[in-house]
Amino acid sequence: MKRSAGWPTFLALGLITLGAAALRLIHIAQVPPDPFYDAAVRSMGLSWHNFFFGAFEPGGSVSIDKPPVDLWLQVASVKLVGFSNTSLKLPEALAGTLAVPLLFLAVRRMWSTRAGLAAAAAQAVLPIEVITSRSDTMDGVMMALIVLALYLIVRANERGSSAWLRAIVRRRRCRSCPPGGRPRPRRS
Repeated sequence: MKRSAGWPTFLALGLITLGAAALRLIHIAQVPPDPFYDAAVRSMGLSWHNFFFGAFEPGGSVSIDKPPVDLWLQVASVKLVGFSNTSLKLPEALAGTLAVPLLFLAVRRMWSTRAGLAAAAAQAVLPIEVITSRSDTMDGVMMALIVLALYLIVRANERGSSAWLRAIVRRRRCRSCPPGGRPRPRRS
């Protein structure tokens, strides 16, 4: 359901997002680092093999315990700004900030502009959201991706085009299926 929002709504959303950014970015360099993932980011920046493999150590023979997608953002940040406490945490803080207006968009489509602003304000100041967006773990990016998925699901339901959702669910249930998604016949 499309709702038009006037400039006061976008001003309020801008102020909420600005507050979220301030809470996530202020004194970010003073947040204690996570040596495990920081070492992985350093070694992933050494070669393309380490980058795609998610290498924990420079030799590229041991990978980290999580998918490396989030760490790719940290490697990009380190390559742009240099290896520092701030550059390691910047992608997480920005992703946590981005989740705030995304949540507004999703909730506004489901309920109302007021509900969207309330949800965005709650996420902007929720202590666990602020803390995880200020760390160098994967939580800030994961939250942004989850909220983006919510928004896309809401949009798909509005349009009545949820065929891709059914295909994903069918494919997830059948991990051993070939690319067509149909199970292979069993041989006796």
